[in-house]
Amino acid sequence: TLDGPGAGKIDTETFSADLATVTFHGINIHPSIAKEKMVNAVRAAAFFLGRLPAECSPERTEGREGFLHPYQIEGGVDRVAVRILLRDFVTSRLDTYARELESIRQATEAAFPGLRVTIDRKRQYRNLGDGLAREPRAVLYAVAAHERLGRPSELTIIRGGTDGSLMTEAGLPTPNLSTGQHNPHSPLEWACLDEMVAATEVLIELARVWAEDPAPASIELAGGADSA
Repeated sequence: TLDGPGAGKIDTETFSADLATVTFHGINIHPSIAKEKMVNAVRAAAFFLGRLPAECSPERTEGREGFLHPYQIEGGVDRVAVRILLRDFVTSRLDTYARELESIRQATEAAFPGLRVTIDRKRQYRNLGDGLAREPRAVLYAVAAHERLGRPSELTIIRGGTDGSLMTEAGLPTPNLSTGQHNPHSPLEWACLDEMVAATEVLIELARVWAEDPAPASIELAGGADSA
């Protein structure tokens, strides 16, 4: 896929990802007669979110560190829904994060008698590195295309996902190639025209490499690719 930053980057790993929707079912009644009757889902959601581990958040992690990221909340006294992203390069750690959410769910219900909290966990995508390891040509040919053009390349990771994650999991190994984009998904997002042209040239050369389909062992790399 063409979804990478800068020039010469070849993304070979992404996060594995799940989405948890945590729903707080409270009891609403007019506040004038609410004593010992109202169960405020808004307060319960605040209680829950306040117990998420702060060190396991996007704001405090980097590199290969995963996180829990509450990114959307909506509702009122009787019902609140919070969407939380579970992210890690090691897929099995998603289960660890899910157990953490379940522990907090139980503590929240205990703190608010009459409250019901449910967690709906959905699979999103998996680390594309798992699939690329089974088909070495996908990455080796991309590196070879840069080499033939006399350009350096760098094997990198994405603290996020890409369409290539889903395609690789479906059986089509798909590393992520540079497009010249910078600061994605921010107000300061921009693209470099020179890098966009360079990306196009790499694609043309990559098509030639695949047409020749050399054996992976026969590809000689000049050391331009560094594993990150």
